[in-house]
Amino acid sequence: MKGNFLYGNHYDRFRHRIRKILAMNQKSTIWVALLAIALGSAARAAAVIGTISFSSGAGGGVILQNAGGMATTDIAQAVAIQSWLFPQVDLRDGSFISVTNGDPVSMPSTWIFNPSTPLSPLWTIPGTDNFAFHLASATIEFQQAGFLLIKGIGTLSGTGFDATPAEWEFTTQGVAANGRFSWSSTTTAIPEFGATALFSTTLLGACLLRRRNPALPSPHNHNHENDISPRDVPDCLDRPDIGDPSGVHFRLD
Repeated sequence: MKGNFLYGNHYDRFRHRIRKILAMNQKSTIWVALLAIALGSAARAAAVIGTISFSSGAGGGVILQNAGGMATTDIAQAVAIQSWLFPQVDLRDGSFISVTNGDPVSMPSTWIFNPSTPLSPLWTIPGTDNFAFHLASATIEFQQAGFLLIKGIGTLSGTGFDATPAEWEFTTQGVAANGRFSWSSTTTAIPEFGATALFSTTLLGACLLRRRNPALPSPHNHNHENDISPRDVPDCLDRPDIGDPSGVHFRLD
């Protein structure tokens, strides 16, 4: 059954309102996406990135401690590091570029790794950035006579940087020389997945919006502000009969 008809001027006003609403929504979506990208970038801009490695300088090393609190030369019986002698920076990259190879590292007097003992900070590099690693937990991956491997997780911090999750690895091996073992450790920043996902998702959304067709002017409206592509207008508002002398542009059945 046929219903009412919408004629020329009425239809133009109706379609223009729909165009304006859709254009406003589109612009709002773009602004939200851009804001999310900015926030995601800001969230990651101050994260610590890179890797830094330590060992002892000449005449240095670590002294191990057994469960009785005594120094030991038996790696298999060790439960703690009793002291660190002349720890220094070996290699660095990323955010740690401000640090120089050979810079001294401040370590705790004693660190118990069995059982796992949190320590904040486990190490600190005095200087402009004051980098530090705060150990949350550690796991003995391998321990036998002649070799010890410990891995830990925690947080990196530094002046002007956000707290950043990180992984830490420590090894010592061989036979003690003067009661001291050679050793090395590596700390690697692990940026959070959440920040990466936010940045990637919002960037993808903005790219998809950007690929939409640019605004096209309406042939029946001299005020083109907020006009958008005909693809953004629902199919029911298309006017295949534009130019029809009958003046009937839309029919409700």
